Amino acid sequence: MATIFGGAPGPSATFDDGTTIELGMVWRSAVDTSWVGVWVWGPDIPPTSVTVSGWQVTSDISGTLLASKAAAAPLTSGAWNLVQFDEPVPVVVGEHYCAQYRSNGPYAAEPGRFTAAAVTNGDLTAIRHATEPPGDPLANGRYLEGVGFAAGNGGGAWYGIDVEVGGGAPEPAQGSAALGLDLEVAAVGGRRSAGTAGAALALAVAAVGRAPVVAPASGAADLGVVLSVRATGWAPGDGQDGRGETVTIVRSAPSGVDPYGDPLPSTVERIPIGRCIVADGATSSAAGLEPATYGRDPIVTDYLVLPPADAPAVLHTDQVEIRGLLCDVVGRPFFWRNALTGTAFGSQFRANAAEG
Repeated sequence: MATIFGGAPGPSATFDDGTTIELGMVWRSAVDTSWVGVWVWGPDIPPTSVTVSGWQVTSDISGTLLASKAAAAPLTSGAWNLVQFDEPVPVVVGEHYCAQYRSNGPYAAEPGRFTAAAVTNGDLTAIRHATEPPGDPLANGRYLEGVGFAAGNGGGAWYGIDVEVGGGAPEPAQGSAALGLDLEVAAVGGRRSAGTAGAALALAVAAVGRAPVVAPASGAADLGVVLSVRATGWAPGDGQDGRGETVTIVRSAPSGVDPYGDPLPSTVERIPIGRCIVADGATSSAAGLEPATYGRDPIVTDYLVLPPADAPAVLHTDQVEIRGLLCDVVGRPFFWRNALTGTAFGSQFRANAAEG
């Protein structure tokens, strides 16, 4: 089993808002594993009623409840108290989770604990406040007056919460079945790869909800499984292996001024992003632009680019190099999630280049 704070003492200050309050900590894991329960540090005046809960975070203001459990006895002051879920909860790499507990009054707190840095122990990380994921950064140190997902922003406070994690991803329960899937994926460029997912994307399939298998007489099985498919294994590439293309961010930054107060030339940073999906848009004449060559109308080519999920964020002020063309980013990049599972899939942006 593993924790984030490793048994170190919790916050020394005790607060009481005089109402029922949910307190939370956002964390993630670098490996697929199981979430067993929540540790709560007992404040000087322990609450008489405590319920822990585990949530998958779907946005900064929403989450999906995975498990909850009421504490069997009042908390012990000045000590860690473990409340275990009835069943381990699967934890998937790339997702964010919120460990919460509900107090009917007193709670421990250390204001600003997560504002300067994340806290990491092995594969587990309590995230830094308001810095990840790109495009939809999550507050850490969360609260809610009442009952439910702790959607309020506690400004990076630590409320004496830790997680109990370990044992790998849960095995299928008796009467259920592990999945063996033979995938067929259409590759970029029109090629197909049967029985493998290595064509356009490297895919990992994780069962997020299992139901007992009912085996008919024929031996076939109705799995009744809810699947979550997520992209894994992204790495920069040269775009020549049939798995997408390389798009390069061209980012300019001011270099300051010289002793006379005149601006120095900007520095340019080039950041390659491998295995992007690049969709050709329209190529059109741009009569409103001044041509570089007399008597020739400029041509504008539009692209839609989908970078991999863990790629560096593209800014609306950047330029990008696509297939040898220097393009302007059009508008702000759009970050999106699966509307049903909340899984983060990355971003997309539009860019265009004017020639002629």
